[in-house]
Amino acid sequence: MLIALTFLIIVGFSWTCTGIVMGGTSRHNVPYSLMQLIAYCFSTAVTVSLLFSGLYPPLSISRASFLQACWIYPVVGALNFLLLVIMAKGMERGPNSLVWAILQSGMVIPFIYGICFHGVKAGVLRLAGMVLLLVAVPLMALSRKGKDEPKKSNGRSWVVLALMAFAVCGIQQTLNSEPSYNEEIRTGFSAVHRCLLMYIANVVVAAFMLFLPSQASVRRNLRAHLKNRYLWIYAIGLQSLGLISGFFLLFNGMDRMAKLGMGAISYPIMVVSCIMGFTLFSLIWLRERLTWQAVAGLVSCMAGMVLICLQ
Repeated sequence: MLIALTFLIIVGFSWTCTGIVMGGTSRHNVPYSLMQLIAYCFSTAVTVSLLFSGLYPPLSISRASFLQACWIYPVVGALNFLLLVIMAKGMERGPNSLVWAILQSGMVIPFIYGICFHGVKAGVLRLAGMVLLLVAVPLMALSRKGKDEPKKSNGRSWVVLALMAFAVCGIQQTLNSEPSYNEEIRTGFSAVHRCLLMYIANVVVAAFMLFLPSQASVRRNLRAHLKNRYLWIYAIGLQSLGLISGFFLLFNGMDRMAKLGMGAISYPIMVVSCIMGFTLFSLIWLRERLTWQAVAGLVSCMAGMVLICLQ
């Protein structure tokens, strides 16, 4: 269990790093849609090369499990892209902190799903831990309220977008957790195969997004954007981190947790680790003022993570 927890916590902190670096794309005039397309084309090429290298054994699972993996992982990849788009739109129109907090609370959906459909034990301590994690999310968001908010809100449309992000987040996390409960997929369908299916879906969605009317200026200035070195730094650098996480940590940790009968807590652990990482980065690196919300959120995170792991 300790190994699985370590893997999931590292994944959460890697999401923090990704978020921090992604914040610099606008400063360097890097189009998000083009960057994502290049990033996932790179990831797909690396993954295909690994599969053809002979390092990974051929698939050895039943047709039913194979088909389950083949529809779930592309949908997970597409939903992940969609989630980022909805989140960005919501933050453009409303309070960033509230949109972010509502979205992250989607981690409760895979938690409830695992308890209801996969027999994950839901003792008093574990439920109390989940409550503490859910309390920590708005506390962390409030600790940053006003720092990145838009100057004015565009009506209440951001509420609808935030709730959409909550639903998409929960569905995406639940779907990504589902194959880990399948013994055949855990043992016979490697993380590299899973990542490939997700990356192909992301390439398709990113290409579709790039050809939308809203991206006309990006297409007109494509040559200039391709000469921007930051586009390649962000695309390949960030995706390299994602490759390491996906190949060695994410699915490995989720599979181990599901095998232990604790698959429902995988995403809460990763999400809260990401939140803690960003809060610590803001306090230590950016030297932001220490608020009672930040302290209470960190304490709530740590207490919740301990309790949620207890059966």
